Amino acid sequence: IEGLCFVSHRNYLNARMQMACEIGQARVIHNPVKTWDSGPVPYPASPVPKLACVARLHLFVKGQDVLLQALAHPDMRDVPYELTFFGGGNDRGHILSLIDFYGLSAKVRLAGHVDAVEDIWKEHQLMVLTSRAEGTSLSLLEAMRCGRSALVTNAGDSALWVGNDGYIAESSAVESLVKTLRTALGDFRNWERLGARCATKVEGLLNPSQATELVECLTGERPLDRTGFDPATYPSRMQGDGEPAENV
Repeated sequence: IEGLCFVSHRNYLNARMQMACEIGQARVIHNPVKTWDSGPVPYPASPVPKLACVARLHLFVKGQDVLLQALAHPDMRDVPYELTFFGGGNDRGHILSLIDFYGLSAKVRLAGHVDAVEDIWKEHQLMVLTSRAEGTSLSLLEAMRCGRSALVTNAGDSALWVGNDGYIAESSAVESLVKTLRTALGDFRNWERLGARCATKVEGLLNPSQATELVECLTGERPLDRTGFDPATYPSRMQGDGEPAENV
């Protein structure tokens, strides 16, 4: 094996831990983002904060259950918001049961799978992703590319991408989510500004030619060390101090 590619820095760190050894010639790569060509979507005006959780309906990984438990917390009872779950999956029925059990049907709904991601962000203002485990969420990057900020858990590379331009819960524990939700919803007036910064960040950090470069690497037309990004410098790059997206 010449080297290994990872779709997130966190996956790279976990692989080193699981194998208890250094990984030579490792690279971090980006999957293609569907919203790359469309760019930012105009921010929708609304007196009530409109949240969207765009993820497959898989509770153990994506954490929609702990999000609902947090929203049912007494400290969230009088906080205005509307939340829509987008996506399909085997846990749809249990999510519906939880919405009913927690008495959240007036504020929370499911909308199924939507092919055109941009249509989601024409009507919603903040991405919410309360994952227990993650790599690099394409739904998060698509939302940011559309000009939306996000509330995320510190899972996978979500916190690296959001940085100071969104809201980061240190874990998927209910107490952490309640605190972060209240902070985010209390900062509603700044979501449009943060979303614009997210769009600029994704445009500067994502490499839209990544898929082509990976194919070239696999066919021997491009060296591995010029494909993707060096894991050693990846975190600093995400903060604006590392390799350029072009990798030249």
